[in-house]
Amino acid sequence: MNSATVKSPSAISRFLNHYDWNLRAVIRIMRRHALEQYFEYRQQFRGRRPRLELIVDLTSLGKEGQFTALTGWMHTLNGVHGVHVVILFLCCGTFRLPWSFLIWRGKGQPSPAMLALKLLRGLPVVVANVKMVLVHSR
Repeated sequence: MNSATVKSPSAISRFLNHYDWNLRAVIRIMRRHALEQYFEYRQQFRGRRPRLELIVDLTSLGKEGQFTALTGWMHTLNGVHGVHVVILFLCCGTFRLPWSFLIWRGKGQPSPAMLALKLLRGLPVVVANVKMVLVHSR
């Protein structure tokens, strides 16, 4: 968003928020394109190619005040009150790609560790068949 030269990032954000995008279709297209870029990147190497690393990260977005739109997502975890997101990154050499995410919905719901496992199970077969290393991020 920051590289926009004609419109400000906030104007672009407002534009994207006003339209009824088919989010699943957009995600499918972006992932297909990302996988194409990933496999092109791997083809650049002769001999031993860099390993695919799967990085799982729990990011807490601290919030103060009342956010009615985030009512079901606002919880306290490790002393941080806000929205807690488990993110799966695909990393291979200098290639870094945020692949998927899930929001932790609070006590009594699947833990961040269970959400991480769900994200890993959701990897497409073409990615899961590549020799990889699982890296846990805190």
